[in-house]
Amino acid sequence: MKLAIKITILFLIIFRFRLPVLFDTTILAMILSSLYYLFTRRALPFTCFFNRYVVTVMIGLLLLVWIVMFITVAHRAYDFFLLKIFGFQAIMLVAMIYAMPLLLEDDEEHAFERASLLVCYAFAVQGFIYLLGFFIPPFGDFLISMKQETVRDTLLSPTMHQAFRGYALAGTIFFELPAGIGVTWILLVRLLTKEDQTWITGYKPYLLFVLFFIESMFSGRTAFIGLLMAAVMGFLLIRHSLARILKSVAFVAVFAGLLAVAYAYVPDEQKMLLEEDIFPYAFEAWYTYEETGKVATRSSDALIHGHYYRLPDRTLLCGEGKFSKKGGGFYGDTDAGYMRNALFGGIPYILCLVIYQWLYFYRPLTISGRLRRTKEGYGDFMCFLTLFLYIFVLEYKGSALGIMNILEVLLFFICFSYMMRYYRREDAENP
Repeated sequence: MKLAIKITILFLIIFRFRLPVLFDTTILAMILSSLYYLFTRRALPFTCFFNRYVVTVMIGLLLLVWIVMFITVAHRAYDFFLLKIFGFQAIMLVAMIYAMPLLLEDDEEHAFERASLLVCYAFAVQGFIYLLGFFIPPFGDFLISMKQETVRDTLLSPTMHQAFRGYALAGTIFFELPAGIGVTWILLVRLLTKEDQTWITGYKPYLLFVLFFIESMFSGRTAFIGLLMAAVMGFLLIRHSLARILKSVAFVAVFAGLLAVAYAYVPDEQKMLLEEDIFPYAFEAWYTYEETGKVATRSSDALIHGHYYRLPDRTLLCGEGKFSKKGGGFYGDTDAGYMRNALFGGIPYILCLVIYQWLYFYRPLTISGRLRRTKEGYGDFMCFLTLFLYIFVLEYKGSALGIMNILEVLLFFICFSYMMRYYRREDAENP
């Protein structure tokens, strides 16, 4: 029962979607957390808000908001689009901080593993919702109807053929959601490569892999970037163990077999949707390779040839104070992350975003770096390093540094849980 409560609260915070009366699900998550605290503890805990790491991140976010305001006002552009995003990020972080004592209670010595497992379960629920929307069309239509009008128009456009991307119960389904799934791939592989791990055993790894793979197909190809980086990290962690390599190969073989068997039982109507819309979208690079001999997608070609272009030196130095177009769209006709941030505030603004993102990783990377002579320490260090590099890879495609709210909340939760585990073990060793 408690596990279900934790997964529900984490789901409501991560995937933040709108609700009548309550504004959105982060408010509901805080209400549920409060009820739990009042009935079990008879008090509302606020200690996490005064944690040094938490205060540092929140001050960093506040300074970033002031920098954004200064840049756009200095240029007399008055484009405050970013402030709305950072405002939602602040709400999500506050909800996460408030729920942290509930999410990480009972076993602080394994807080990092518990947090990673909760994230995996929350995304598994999202994957199951995708499946329900896919196999039950009325439910899928209902999920699409919950989206904003502009999102619905995009999903239902006769030229897009991407209505299946709307089968998610989330406020943001483009780029942010698949980016979050990429983080989950990395965390799942880290759990599975732990020595004598007992966190995900039996049928659970196969079930999670199936749900994450389906979720990656439906949400967007960005999720496969996380899968690829997770695979590289996993190989580096087990490369000296032939037994574990063979076990991993066997796992992949069984996983592929399960997918093949499951596909054979898909109804004809859904199978047609898979073959005509979902597969060509999710595996466009493979389809293109079979036809032309080149690995490419339309979005990657557009990104390389259309969204990156030479900027004036003045723009690179101080930007132009604009992030979006009036009436909608991307300023500079580019949605590439490095370009959009350079257009807004130049290279100095990009460096500010890097510093803000570094605030999340500084302590976990420092601590795990000191412990990397041990297998567990090395594995944790590689996990955080992979997550940090993953953000910079995403930034090439779209705005990810410091601005992708699903990503920021996930990273904050994981990094904080790792520090909690470290200090709890340190206290136990030095009473």
